[in-house]
Amino acid sequence: WSMILDLDGLNMRHLWRPGVKALLHIIEICEANYPETLGRVLIIRAPRVFPILWTLVCPLIDETSRGKFLFYAGTEGRAENFAMSPGGLRDYIPEDCIPDWLGGPANTGIPEGGLVPKSLYMTPQEFEKDQSPGPHLMDNSCYQSIALNKGQVHEVLIQNNDKGSVITWDFDVMKHDLVFTVFRTKEVVQTKLTPCTGLTTNTIISDPVQHTSIGRGWKEGTEYFRVETPIVCHDGESIQGSHVTNCTGSYILQWSYFDRAL
Repeated sequence: WSMILDLDGLNMRHLWRPGVKALLHIIEICEANYPETLGRVLIIRAPRVFPILWTLVCPLIDETSRGKFLFYAGTEGRAENFAMSPGGLRDYIPEDCIPDWLGGPANTGIPEGGLVPKSLYMTPQEFEKDQSPGPHLMDNSCYQSIALNKGQVHEVLIQNNDKGSVITWDFDVMKHDLVFTVFRTKEVVQTKLTPCTGLTTNTIISDPVQHTSIGRGWKEGTEYFRVETPIVCHDGESIQGSHVTNCTGSYILQWSYFDRAL
């Protein structure tokens, strides 16, 4: 049997720790339960960002399983190319089983993707009851909770040593609105704060007491730079994103209390 893995819509905001571990969880289920019967894993509509994800995941996949992966790049919406072109899906899947949204005749009833509704998320209790193999997404959590009052900020300082590194963020807004911004400083920022953990070889510093690393009197565009457009995050929202660094040095992820009166 063969498995189709549709990566349409994959982008940099998915390259965060639980997302990568979830993909590994799927792969380990296949390796543990169907090691000899799995024919091919057909990865379709792989976007340009996929090589980054594959570089992270590839070393963790069994060599035998890794040889069963086939990749199909995006085709600008021409779904029939996946089914009918030489080396396409029909070479590995019976033509009458190819989904209609990939150019085949089968009406599978499976939607063509999109966001998973939060109503379908597993609760921590449900996850602990799950006996299937794979990494536990709830173990060694890298998340923390921070409360901000009016005029306060929370910052995570990243000392980036590799130009081209990808900084990712994932957070939920539990109460009130806030503004999220990413800065880069001209000079390396020195701090006495305590490092926190993360999926990176760079140094990450978390500020638990609402101090800013941006020096008093610093001018934006000279001593520091805004590398991501500030976004207002509303109560109840879940925010994910990423930034590809163009420089080494200090990057600041900043959350600030949003005052509607301003």
